Amino acid sequence: MTLNEHSASAADIRAEAERKLAEIQAAGDLPAAPRPVRDGIADLATLLVASRLRALRKARGWSLAVACTHLSSIGVAALSRIERGERQITISDLAELAGGYGVSIADLVAPGDICDACGQEIPR
Repeated sequence: MTLNEHSASAADIRAEAERKLAEIQAAGDLPAAPRPVRDGIADLATLLVASRLRALRKARGWSLAVACTHLSSIGVAALSRIERGERQITISDLAELAGGYGVSIADLVAPGDICDACGQEIPR
């Protein structure tokens, strides 16, 4: 891969991260002004996990406080920051969140399917 190809790939990744951020904001899954996209892949992954966690919690009808009863070391404030994309998620956080929500880590981080009708990601 040449330097130009690598640069184009980085630009594409950043553009995709910014597009995904706009989609998540438009769907109302995050506040209008989360932290800015810095490095593309990491931020996109954080926002993806954040939106999935919020969707899973809401689908179960859980408040933040109720969700935290299923977690041993993540409190309400921390979970709120994770769901807003304001806190970096560690591997141990992912494992705890997946276990508490009864899903696999892959369900939280793997790209989802896109709805043919609306073009939005289908939550796992």
